[in-house]
Amino acid sequence: MGPLLETSLAALPQVWPFPLVVTDLAFAAALLLAAVYALTGELARFAIAFAALPLVAALLLVGYVLSEDSYRGGGISRWDAYAKPGGGLVVMFWGSLAVLTLGGLVLAWSSRRERRLFALTSIVLAGALALLVIPTTIGFSLN
Repeated sequence: MGPLLETSLAALPQVWPFPLVVTDLAFAAALLLAAVYALTGELARFAIAFAALPLVAALLLVGYVLSEDSYRGGGISRWDAYAKPGGGLVVMFWGSLAVLTLGGLVLAWSSRRERRLFALTSIVLAGALALLVIPTTIGFSLN
């Protein structure tokens, strides 16, 4: 990394994992609720707003991973502290970002066109939040 990027990463404040995990769980619950409403036909003009949830979750995950590691301190980011080349945590991180981004785009596209695709994508994203994103967050927290 260059000195400018290292300086900007070191400036990110410490972020604790608990609020992020709770936020991801709330997003998962909201997506499951959106799936139910989509299948009953009651989700109409606000459906597009649910597409923002996985994108916000992806941004929060990136911010968390780039924040200062609370255990090591000294401006060391969680990425530098925990991500090992070829390690499973790196794959989980990039997989989380891919699933959340693509899922958010599918939700946005299907919000007005395909109720069943919207519902299915919402369910898949809720599962991804619970089974991939939250374990990734916890993985970047364990010492």
